[in-house]
Amino acid sequence: MSVIIRGLGLKPQAVTKIAVIFGIVATVILLCDGCVVGPKYNYAQQRDSAVLEGPAGPIQGPEDGSCSIMISQLDGMADGFTASHRGLNWPVSALKKPLYIAPGKHALVLTISDIDEVYGNVGHGEVGETGAYTSGAKPTVTVDFAANHVYRIGANLEGGAIVIVLWDETDGPKTRSRVATWTVDSNGGYSPSALPSHGRK
Repeated sequence: MSVIIRGLGLKPQAVTKIAVIFGIVATVILLCDGCVVGPKYNYAQQRDSAVLEGPAGPIQGPEDGSCSIMISQLDGMADGFTASHRGLNWPVSALKKPLYIAPGKHALVLTISDIDEVYGNVGHGEVGETGAYTSGAKPTVTVDFAANHVYRIGANLEGGAIVIVLWDETDGPKTRSRVATWTVDSNGGYSPSALPSHGRK
């Protein structure tokens, strides 16, 4: 190793820096690629494509779902499309392309998560987090997409369940119609004894 370092004219400190940078880059690549397994869903937009919109922007409120939803697989192929994310989505929502899907039935594996923090008087006059509801679910839903229709998917926590709703927004968000609803276990942990007296917000 010392011969290689001398041959390249590098000091041991420079080699250490290069090794650290290489390690960081390798870790980032592994983290990003670790989420995608197998061939990626790759569909070119056609004249009859169904369209699945991403997070509502510039800000997504509860009417579009308070949970984050990522389509991790579509018809058994890896995807990674972020379909819903509460809060501020600008300018990401303006730059993000929708997901184009061939008309017909498709199986979607959804990765759904949410953290609902509850704040209150911890004691001794301190105000801080006194309880939290965390959830995670990976349900598979089957959707029959119609040609040239625009869809949006959202989900909200309701007690110990996650309610997923698929909307048809072909004529715009204000006149959208409900296409399908699914209810799944949130797989969350909830501690009511830790909540303040006024209950969960």
